[in-house]
Amino acid sequence: MKGIQNAIIKYALSAFILIFSLTVFSGEYFLIENNQKTDSLLVYAIDGVRYVDLNILSSALSLTTSFKKTQEEYRIESEKSYVILLINSPYYKSAGNVYKMSNAPVYHKELILFPLSSVKSVFDKILPDNAVYNDSKLVLTSLLKIKSIEEKSDEIKIVLSGKPSFTVETGERDILLFLKNTFVDENKFRIKNSKKLIRVLEPSCDKDESTIIITYAPEYEFSKAIASGDSIIISFFKRAKIDTLNNLSFLKTIIIDAGHGGKDPGAIGPSGLQEKTMNLDMASRLKKLINAGCKNLDVVMTRDKDEFVSLAQRTQLANKYPNSLFISIHCNASKNKSTKGFETYFLSTAKTDWERAVEARENSSLTFDLPEEERKGLDFILWDLAQNEFLTESSRLAEYIQNEYEKKYKADNRGLKQAGFYVLKGNYMPAVLVETAFISNKEEEKKLKSKDYRQELSQLIYNGLVKYIKEYEKKNTK
Repeated sequence: MKGIQNAIIKYALSAFILIFSLTVFSGEYFLIENNQKTDSLLVYAIDGVRYVDLNILSSALSLTTSFKKTQEEYRIESEKSYVILLINSPYYKSAGNVYKMSNAPVYHKELILFPLSSVKSVFDKILPDNAVYNDSKLVLTSLLKIKSIEEKSDEIKIVLSGKPSFTVETGERDILLFLKNTFVDENKFRIKNSKKLIRVLEPSCDKDESTIIITYAPEYEFSKAIASGDSIIISFFKRAKIDTLNNLSFLKTIIIDAGHGGKDPGAIGPSGLQEKTMNLDMASRLKKLINAGCKNLDVVMTRDKDEFVSLAQRTQLANKYPNSLFISIHCNASKNKSTKGFETYFLSTAKTDWERAVEARENSSLTFDLPEEERKGLDFILWDLAQNEFLTESSRLAEYIQNEYEKKYKADNRGLKQAGFYVLKGNYMPAVLVETAFISNKEEEKKLKSKDYRQELSQLIYNGLVKYIKEYEKKNTK
Protein backbone atom coordinates (compact mmCIF):
# COMPACT_ATOMS: atom_id res chain seq x y z
CA MET A 1 0.00 0.00 0.00
CA LYS A 2 2.80 2.31 0.91
CA GLY A 3 4.52 1.57 -2.41
CA ILE A 4 1.42 2.55 -4.38
CA GLN A 5 1.12 5.77 -2.40
CA ASN A 6 4.76 6.57 -3.13
CA ALA A 7 4.17 5.90 -6.83
CA ILE A 8 1.12 8.21 -6.88
CA ILE A 9 3.06 10.92 -5.08
CA LYS A 10 5.96 10.48 -7.50
CA TYR A 11 3.65 10.71 -10.55
CA ALA A 12 1.86 13.75 -9.16
CA LEU A 13 5.19 15.42 -8.43
CA SER A 14 6.48 14.75 -11.96
CA ALA A 15 3.23 16.08 -13.45
CA PHE A 16 3.56 19.19 -11.30
CA ILE A 17 7.15 19.66 -12.43
CA LEU A 18 6.07 19.27 -16.10
CA ILE A 19 3.26 21.79 -15.68
CA PHE A 20 5.54 24.15 -13.83
CA SER A 21 8.30 23.82 -16.44
CA LEU A 22 5.87 24.43 -19.33
CA THR A 23 6.14 28.14 -19.96
CA VAL A 24 5.27 30.47 -22.82
CA PHE A 25 8.11 32.33 -24.50
CA SER A 26 6.93 35.87 -23.90
CA GLY A 27 6.13 37.59 -27.19
CA GLU A 28 7.59 34.79 -29.37
CA TYR A 29 5.56 33.25 -32.17
CA PHE A 30 6.20 30.89 -35.06
CA LEU A 31 4.47 32.17 -38.20
CA ILE A 32 2.79 30.10 -40.90
CA GLU A 33 2.05 31.93 -44.15
CA ASN A 34 -0.19 29.92 -46.44
CA ASN A 35 -2.34 31.17 -49.31
CA GLN A 36 -2.12 34.82 -48.22
CA LYS A 37 -3.20 33.87 -44.68
CA THR A 38 -0.89 34.15 -41.67
CA ASP A 39 -1.25 32.05 -38.49
CA SER A 40 0.76 32.94 -35.38
CA LEU A 41 1.65 29.87 -33.30
CA LEU A 42 2.59 30.45 -29.68
CA VAL A 43 6.02 29.03 -28.84
CA TYR A 44 6.25 26.92 -25.64
CA ALA A 45 9.32 25.78 -23.72
CA ILE A 46 9.97 22.60 -21.74
CA ASP A 47 13.39 22.37 -20.17
CA GLY A 48 14.75 24.84 -22.72
CA VAL A 49 13.35 23.00 -25.76
CA ARG A 50 10.95 25.06 -27.92
CA TYR A 51 7.65 23.54 -29.09
CA VAL A 52 4.53 24.49 -31.04
CA ASP A 53 1.05 23.01 -30.95
CA LEU A 54 1.08 20.19 -33.52
CA ASN A 55 -2.67 20.38 -34.21
CA ILE A 56 -2.53 24.09 -34.97
CA LEU A 57 0.65 23.63 -37.02
CA SER A 58 -0.94 20.90 -39.19
CA SER A 59 -4.18 22.84 -39.61
CA ALA A 60 -2.36 26.02 -40.65
CA LEU A 61 -0.61 24.00 -43.36
CA SER A 62 -3.90 22.47 -44.59
CA LEU A 63 -2.68 18.94 -43.83
CA THR A 64 -4.85 15.91 -42.98
CA THR A 65 -4.23 14.46 -39.49
CA SER A 66 -5.40 11.60 -37.30
CA PHE A 67 -4.46 10.70 -33.71
CA LYS A 68 -4.66 7.26 -32.11
CA LYS A 69 -4.55 8.15 -28.44
CA THR A 70 -4.12 4.56 -27.21
CA GLN A 71 -1.05 3.94 -29.37
CA GLU A 72 0.00 7.60 -29.06
CA GLU A 73 0.41 7.65 -32.82
CA TYR A 74 -0.06 10.87 -34.80
CA ARG A 75 -0.39 10.61 -38.59
CA ILE A 76 -0.02 13.59 -40.96
CA GLU A 77 -0.80 13.30 -44.68
CA SER A 78 -0.45 15.46 -47.78
CA GLU A 79 -0.68 14.85 -51.50
CA LYS A 80 3.07 14.39 -51.51
CA SER A 81 3.51 11.80 -48.72
CA TYR A 82 2.79 11.00 -45.05
CA VAL A 83 4.51 11.06 -41.66
CA ILE A 84 3.73 8.90 -38.61
CA LEU A 85 4.89 10.31 -35.28
CA LEU A 86 5.04 8.57 -31.88
CA ILE A 87 4.46 10.73 -28.84
CA ASN A 88 7.47 10.72 -26.46
CA SER A 89 9.64 9.08 -29.14
CA PRO A 90 12.12 10.87 -31.43
CA TYR A 91 11.63 8.20 -34.13
CA TYR A 92 9.12 8.70 -36.94
CA LYS A 93 8.19 7.00 -40.19
CA SER A 94 7.74 8.47 -43.68
CA ALA A 95 7.20 6.61 -46.97
CA GLY A 96 8.38 3.34 -45.44
CA ASN A 97 11.58 4.77 -43.94
CA VAL A 98 12.38 5.40 -40.28
CA TYR A 99 14.03 8.65 -39.22
CA LYS A 100 15.07 10.28 -35.96
CA MET A 101 14.56 13.88 -34.92
CA SER A 102 16.49 15.81 -32.28
CA ASN A 103 13.66 15.86 -29.70
CA ALA A 104 10.46 13.85 -29.25
CA PRO A 105 6.92 15.24 -29.52
CA VAL A 106 5.26 15.37 -26.12
CA TYR A 107 1.64 15.04 -25.05
CA HIS A 108 0.37 17.19 -22.23
CA LYS A 109 -3.33 17.46 -21.34
CA GLU A 110 -5.04 18.53 -24.59
CA LEU A 111 -1.81 19.70 -26.24
CA ILE A 112 0.42 17.70 -28.52
CA LEU A 113 3.63 19.66 -28.70
CA PHE A 114 6.11 19.33 -31.56
CA PRO A 115 9.78 20.39 -31.31
CA LEU A 116 10.32 23.55 -33.32
CA SER A 117 13.86 22.52 -34.27
CA SER A 118 12.48 19.53 -36.24
CA VAL A 119 9.77 21.32 -38.22
CA LYS A 120 11.91 21.61 -41.35
CA SER A 121 13.37 18.07 -41.31
CA VAL A 122 10.00 16.38 -40.69
CA PHE A 123 7.55 18.56 -42.61
CA ASP A 124 9.88 18.85 -45.58
CA LYS A 125 8.95 15.22 -46.34
CA ILE A 126 5.26 16.01 -46.74
CA LEU A 127 5.09 19.63 -47.84
CA PRO A 128 5.48 20.65 -51.51
CA ASP A 129 8.68 22.18 -52.84
CA ASN A 130 7.32 25.69 -52.50
CA ALA A 131 7.71 25.57 -48.69
CA VAL A 132 10.38 27.96 -47.37
CA TYR A 133 11.62 27.73 -43.76
CA ASN A 134 13.58 29.75 -41.25
CA ASP A 135 13.80 29.85 -37.44
CA SER A 136 10.68 31.94 -37.01
CA LYS A 137 8.57 31.29 -40.08
CA LEU A 138 7.31 28.69 -42.56
CA VAL A 139 5.99 30.10 -45.82
CA LEU A 140 4.11 28.24 -48.52
CA THR A 141 4.98 30.49 -51.43
CA SER A 142 2.74 30.88 -54.44
CA LEU A 143 3.19 27.87 -56.72
CA LEU A 144 3.24 29.05 -60.32
CA LYS A 145 2.00 26.72 -63.04
CA ILE A 146 1.13 27.06 -66.70
CA LYS A 147 -2.65 27.14 -66.86
CA SER A 148 -3.24 27.50 -70.60
CA ILE A 149 -2.10 28.99 -73.88
CA GLU A 150 -4.81 30.87 -75.75
CA GLU A 151 -4.14 31.34 -79.45
CA LYS A 152 -5.98 33.70 -81.79
CA SER A 153 -5.18 34.74 -85.33
CA ASP A 154 -3.33 37.88 -84.21
CA GLU A 155 -2.67 37.28 -80.51
CA ILE A 156 -1.33 34.65 -78.12
CA LYS A 157 -1.89 34.68 -74.36
CA ILE A 158 0.03 32.61 -71.82
CA VAL A 159 -2.01 32.17 -68.65
CA LEU A 160 -0.15 31.27 -65.45
CA SER A 161 -1.98 30.13 -62.31
CA GLY A 162 -1.12 31.96 -59.11
CA LYS A 163 -1.16 35.60 -58.11
CA PRO A 164 2.26 36.59 -56.81
CA SER A 165 3.68 40.08 -56.80
CA PHE A 166 5.71 40.48 -59.98
CA THR A 167 7.54 42.96 -62.19
CA VAL A 168 8.42 42.74 -65.88
CA GLU A 169 11.47 43.83 -67.85
CA THR A 170 11.45 43.75 -71.64
CA GLY A 171 14.38 43.00 -73.92
CA GLU A 172 14.77 43.05 -77.66
CA ARG A 173 13.22 39.64 -78.14
CA ASP A 174 12.49 38.46 -74.62
CA ILE A 175 10.75 39.36 -71.38
CA LEU A 176 11.84 38.73 -67.79
CA LEU A 177 9.30 38.15 -65.01
CA PHE A 178 10.56 38.70 -61.46
CA LEU A 179 8.19 37.03 -58.96
CA LYS A 180 8.20 37.64 -55.22
CA ASN A 181 7.48 34.74 -52.82
CA THR A 182 6.88 32.37 -55.70
CA PHE A 183 8.10 28.87 -56.47
CA VAL A 184 8.51 27.68 -60.04
CA ASP A 185 9.23 23.99 -60.53
CA GLU A 186 12.04 24.17 -63.04
CA ASN A 187 11.51 20.55 -64.11
CA LYS A 188 7.76 20.84 -64.69
CA PHE A 189 7.41 24.44 -65.86
CA ARG A 190 7.35 23.81 -69.57
CA ILE A 191 5.27 25.12 -72.45
CA LYS A 192 4.36 22.39 -74.91
CA ASN A 193 3.58 22.96 -78.59
CA SER A 194 5.08 26.42 -78.33
CA LYS A 195 7.28 26.57 -81.43
CA LYS A 196 4.91 29.14 -82.88
CA LEU A 197 5.65 31.65 -80.15
CA ILE A 198 8.24 30.57 -77.57
CA ARG A 199 11.85 29.98 -78.54
CA VAL A 200 13.31 29.59 -75.03
CA LEU A 201 11.69 29.49 -71.60
CA GLU A 202 14.02 29.53 -68.59
CA PRO A 203 12.60 29.42 -65.04
CA SER A 204 14.84 29.70 -61.99
CA CYS A 205 14.23 29.94 -58.24
CA ASP A 206 16.10 31.34 -55.31
CA LYS A 207 15.17 32.03 -51.68
CA ASP A 208 13.34 35.32 -52.15
CA GLU A 209 12.55 35.64 -55.85
CA SER A 210 11.93 33.49 -58.90
CA THR A 211 12.67 34.53 -62.46
CA ILE A 212 11.15 33.45 -65.76
CA ILE A 213 12.82 34.40 -69.05
CA ILE A 214 10.68 34.01 -72.16
CA THR A 215 12.38 34.45 -75.53
CA TYR A 216 9.78 34.66 -78.29
CA ALA A 217 9.59 34.43 -82.07
CA PRO A 218 10.37 37.57 -84.11
CA GLU A 219 6.91 37.47 -85.74
CA TYR A 220 5.44 38.47 -82.39
CA GLU A 221 5.66 41.52 -80.17
CA PHE A 222 5.22 41.56 -76.40
CA SER A 223 2.11 43.48 -75.36
CA LYS A 224 1.62 43.29 -71.59
CA ALA A 225 1.66 41.12 -68.46
CA ILE A 226 -1.19 41.67 -66.00
CA ALA A 227 -2.59 40.04 -62.85
CA SER A 228 -6.20 38.96 -63.28
CA GLY A 229 -7.93 37.13 -60.43
CA ASP A 230 -5.78 34.14 -59.58
CA SER A 231 -3.79 34.29 -62.82
CA ILE A 232 -1.01 36.15 -64.60
CA ILE A 233 -1.82 36.80 -68.27
CA ILE A 234 1.05 37.50 -70.67
CA SER A 235 -0.02 38.78 -74.09
CA PHE A 236 1.81 38.84 -77.41
CA PHE A 237 0.56 40.39 -80.64
CA LYS A 238 1.48 39.17 -84.06
CA ARG A 239 3.38 41.81 -85.99
CA ALA A 240 1.61 43.23 -89.03
CA LYS A 241 2.98 41.92 -92.29
CA ILE A 242 4.93 44.41 -94.34
CA ASP A 243 3.29 45.25 -97.66
CA THR A 244 5.21 43.92 -100.64
CA LEU A 245 6.00 46.25 -103.54
CA ASN A 246 6.12 44.25 -106.73
CA ASN A 247 4.75 46.66 -109.36
CA LEU A 248 7.08 49.66 -109.27
CA SER A 249 7.27 51.97 -112.27
CA PHE A 250 10.12 54.36 -111.57
CA LEU A 251 12.49 53.10 -108.90
CA LYS A 252 14.73 50.31 -110.21
CA THR A 253 17.68 49.77 -107.86
CA ILE A 254 18.56 50.03 -104.17
CA ILE A 255 22.24 50.57 -103.45
CA ILE A 256 23.21 49.29 -99.99
CA ASP A 257 26.53 50.50 -98.66
CA ALA A 258 28.10 48.61 -95.75
CA GLY A 259 30.33 51.26 -94.20
CA HIS A 260 34.11 50.74 -93.80
CA GLY A 261 35.68 47.31 -94.45
CA GLY A 262 39.04 45.63 -94.96
CA LYS A 263 41.90 47.76 -93.60
CA ASP A 264 39.33 50.31 -92.38
CA PRO A 265 37.61 48.73 -89.33
CA GLY A 266 35.54 51.79 -88.48
CA ALA A 267 34.72 52.31 -84.81
CA ILE A 268 35.70 49.62 -82.31
CA GLY A 269 33.62 48.76 -79.23
CA PRO A 270 34.83 48.31 -75.62
CA SER A 271 35.11 44.54 -76.07
CA GLY A 272 36.76 44.81 -79.50
CA LEU A 273 33.67 44.48 -81.70
CA GLN A 274 34.44 46.04 -85.09
CA GLU A 275 31.98 48.33 -86.83
CA LYS A 276 32.81 47.03 -90.31
CA THR A 277 31.54 43.54 -89.38
CA MET A 278 28.25 44.83 -87.96
CA ASN A 279 27.69 47.10 -90.97
CA LEU A 280 28.09 44.24 -93.44
CA ASP A 281 25.82 41.96 -91.46
CA MET A 282 23.00 44.52 -91.31
CA ALA A 283 23.47 45.44 -94.98
CA SER A 284 23.11 41.76 -95.92
CA ARG A 285 19.96 41.44 -93.80
CA LEU A 286 18.47 44.54 -95.42
CA LYS A 287 19.19 43.08 -98.85
CA LYS A 288 17.27 39.89 -97.96
CA LEU A 289 14.31 41.92 -96.74
CA ILE A 290 14.20 43.96 -99.95
CA ASN A 291 14.54 40.85 -102.13
CA ALA A 292 11.61 39.27 -100.28
CA GLY A 293 9.34 42.32 -100.21
CA CYS A 294 10.21 44.18 -103.42
CA LYS A 295 10.80 41.47 -105.96
CA ASN A 296 11.18 43.71 -109.04
CA LEU A 297 13.82 45.91 -107.42
CA ASP A 298 17.48 45.18 -107.98
CA VAL A 299 19.72 45.31 -104.91
CA VAL A 300 23.40 46.19 -105.30
CA MET A 301 25.89 46.16 -102.42
CA THR A 302 29.01 48.29 -102.52
CA ARG A 303 30.77 45.43 -100.75
CA ASP A 304 29.56 41.94 -99.85
CA LYS A 305 32.66 40.80 -97.97
CA ASP A 306 35.34 42.17 -95.67
CA GLU A 307 37.25 44.26 -98.19
CA PHE A 308 38.31 47.88 -98.46
CA VAL A 309 36.32 49.95 -100.94
CA SER A 310 37.18 53.63 -101.15
CA LEU A 311 34.48 56.25 -100.69
CA ALA A 312 34.98 57.40 -104.25
CA GLN A 313 34.58 53.84 -105.57
CA ARG A 314 31.32 53.46 -103.66
CA THR A 315 29.77 56.55 -105.22
CA GLN A 316 31.09 55.64 -108.69
CA LEU A 317 29.45 52.21 -108.39
CA ALA A 318 26.15 53.70 -107.27
CA ASN A 319 26.03 56.19 -110.13
CA LYS A 320 26.12 53.37 -112.69
CA TYR A 321 22.49 52.57 -111.81
CA PRO A 322 19.78 55.01 -112.92
CA ASN A 323 16.51 55.36 -110.98
CA SER A 324 18.11 54.24 -107.76
CA LEU A 325 18.56 55.29 -104.15
CA PHE A 326 21.46 54.85 -101.76
CA ILE A 327 21.52 53.71 -98.12
CA SER A 328 24.80 53.67 -96.22
CA ILE A 329 24.79 51.65 -92.97
CA HIS A 330 27.09 52.46 -90.03
CA CYS A 331 27.50 52.14 -86.27
CA ASN A 332 27.98 55.31 -84.27
CA ALA A 333 30.68 56.16 -81.72
CA SER A 334 31.31 58.84 -79.13
CA LYS A 335 33.93 59.79 -76.55
CA ASN A 336 31.04 59.89 -74.08
CA LYS A 337 30.60 56.15 -73.48
CA SER A 338 27.06 56.59 -72.17
CA THR A 339 25.77 58.06 -75.44
CA LYS A 340 23.40 55.74 -77.26
CA GLY A 341 20.64 55.74 -79.83
CA PHE A 342 19.86 55.80 -83.54
CA GLU A 343 20.15 58.68 -85.98
CA THR A 344 19.69 59.11 -89.72
CA TYR A 345 21.57 61.61 -91.89
CA PHE A 346 20.90 63.13 -95.27
CA LEU A 347 23.38 65.12 -97.31
CA SER A 348 23.63 68.79 -96.39
CA THR A 349 25.90 71.14 -94.51
CA ALA A 350 26.49 70.06 -90.93
CA LYS A 351 24.87 72.56 -88.58
CA THR A 352 25.87 71.36 -85.09
CA ASP A 353 29.13 70.36 -83.43
CA TRP A 354 27.87 66.77 -83.14
CA GLU A 355 26.94 66.58 -86.82
CA ARG A 356 30.37 67.95 -87.74
CA ALA A 357 32.05 65.39 -85.45
CA VAL A 358 30.18 62.48 -87.04
CA GLU A 359 30.86 63.89 -90.50
CA ALA A 360 34.58 64.07 -89.80
CA ARG A 361 34.69 60.56 -88.37
CA GLU A 362 32.88 58.95 -91.31
CA ASN A 363 34.91 60.97 -93.82
CA SER A 364 38.11 59.80 -92.12
CA SER A 365 38.01 56.81 -94.45
CA LEU A 366 39.41 59.22 -97.04
CA THR A 367 42.76 58.95 -95.29
CA PHE A 368 43.01 55.38 -96.58
CA ASP A 369 42.69 56.71 -100.16
CA LEU A 370 45.09 59.67 -100.08
CA PRO A 371 48.87 59.83 -99.95
CA GLU A 372 50.38 61.02 -96.66
CA GLU A 373 51.07 64.57 -97.87
CA GLU A 374 47.42 65.13 -98.80
CA ARG A 375 45.85 63.80 -95.59
CA LYS A 376 46.10 67.14 -93.78
CA GLY A 377 43.89 69.17 -96.08
CA LEU A 378 40.46 67.60 -95.85
CA ASP A 379 38.49 70.83 -95.55
CA PHE A 380 37.10 70.21 -99.03
CA ILE A 381 34.67 67.69 -97.54
CA LEU A 382 32.54 70.50 -96.02
CA TRP A 383 30.41 71.34 -99.05
CA ASP A 384 27.51 73.71 -99.43
CA LEU A 385 24.87 71.42 -100.87
CA ALA A 386 21.75 73.46 -100.28
CA GLN A 387 20.98 73.39 -104.02
CA ASN A 388 21.35 69.63 -104.33
CA GLU A 389 18.42 68.48 -106.47
CA PHE A 390 18.02 65.33 -104.33
CA LEU A 391 18.09 67.15 -101.00
CA THR A 392 14.33 67.01 -100.47
CA GLU A 393 14.05 63.34 -101.45
CA SER A 394 17.03 62.39 -99.29
CA SER A 395 15.66 64.20 -96.26
CA ARG A 396 12.28 62.52 -96.80
CA LEU A 397 13.83 59.02 -96.96
CA ALA A 398 15.89 59.77 -93.84
CA GLU A 399 12.76 60.99 -92.06
CA TYR A 400 10.82 57.80 -92.83
CA ILE A 401 13.64 55.60 -91.53
CA GLN A 402 14.12 57.68 -88.39
CA ASN A 403 10.36 57.66 -87.70
CA GLU A 404 10.33 53.86 -87.73
CA TYR A 405 13.04 53.78 -85.10
CA GLU A 406 11.24 56.41 -83.01
CA LYS A 407 8.06 54.32 -82.95
CA LYS A 408 9.98 51.35 -81.60
CA TYR A 409 12.51 53.00 -79.28
CA LYS A 410 11.32 56.46 -78.30
CA ALA A 411 13.83 56.93 -75.49
CA ASP A 412 16.87 56.41 -77.72
CA ASN A 413 15.68 58.43 -80.72
CA ARG A 414 18.41 60.95 -81.59
CA GLY A 415 16.53 62.41 -84.52
CA LEU A 416 17.05 63.39 -88.11
CA LYS A 417 20.41 65.04 -88.88
CA GLN A 418 22.39 66.43 -91.78
CA ALA A 419 26.07 66.44 -92.68
CA GLY A 420 28.43 66.48 -95.64
CA PHE A 421 29.41 62.82 -95.93
CA TYR A 422 31.73 62.13 -98.82
CA VAL A 423 30.08 58.79 -99.51
CA LEU A 424 26.78 60.61 -100.11
CA LYS A 425 28.13 63.71 -101.85
CA GLY A 426 28.92 62.13 -105.17
CA ASN A 427 25.64 60.23 -105.50
CA TYR A 428 23.11 61.59 -108.00
CA MET A 429 20.13 60.03 -106.29
CA PRO A 430 18.30 60.17 -102.96
CA ALA A 431 20.88 59.07 -100.40
CA VAL A 432 21.00 58.64 -96.62
CA LEU A 433 23.47 57.44 -94.01
CA VAL A 434 22.08 55.49 -91.03
CA GLU A 435 23.94 55.40 -87.70
CA THR A 436 22.25 52.33 -86.22
CA ALA A 437 23.67 52.20 -82.66
CA PHE A 438 26.64 53.37 -80.59
CA ILE A 439 29.24 50.63 -80.68
CA SER A 440 31.20 52.72 -78.16
CA ASN A 441 28.44 52.16 -75.57
CA LYS A 442 28.83 48.86 -73.66
CA GLU A 443 25.09 48.25 -73.58
CA GLU A 444 24.59 48.89 -77.29
CA GLU A 445 27.73 46.97 -78.22
CA LYS A 446 26.23 43.98 -76.37
CA LYS A 447 22.96 44.42 -78.29
CA LEU A 448 24.82 44.62 -81.60
CA LYS A 449 26.29 41.20 -80.89
CA SER A 450 22.74 39.80 -81.01
CA LYS A 451 21.49 38.60 -84.40
CA ASP A 452 17.95 39.42 -83.33
CA TYR A 453 18.87 43.03 -82.59
CA ARG A 454 20.68 43.46 -85.92
CA GLN A 455 17.66 41.95 -87.65
CA GLU A 456 15.43 44.42 -85.80
CA LEU A 457 17.53 47.38 -86.94
CA SER A 458 17.54 46.12 -90.52
CA GLN A 459 13.77 45.66 -90.36
CA LEU A 460 13.27 49.25 -89.16
CA ILE A 461 15.37 50.57 -92.06
CA TYR A 462 13.34 48.42 -94.45
CA ASN A 463 10.03 49.60 -93.01
CA GLY A 464 11.02 53.23 -93.56
CA LEU A 465 12.29 52.45 -97.04
CA VAL A 466 8.99 50.82 -98.05
CA LYS A 467 6.99 53.84 -96.89
CA TYR A 468 9.27 56.16 -98.80
CA ILE A 469 9.02 54.05 -101.97
CA LYS A 470 5.21 54.19 -101.84
CA GLU A 471 5.32 57.98 -101.61
CA TYR A 472 8.03 58.21 -104.29
CA GLU A 473 6.09 56.04 -106.76
CA LYS A 474 2.83 57.89 -106.12
CA LYS A 475 4.51 61.27 -106.67
CA ASN A 476 6.20 60.21 -109.91
CA THR A 477 3.05 58.56 -111.23
CA LYS A 478 1.20 61.87 -110.92
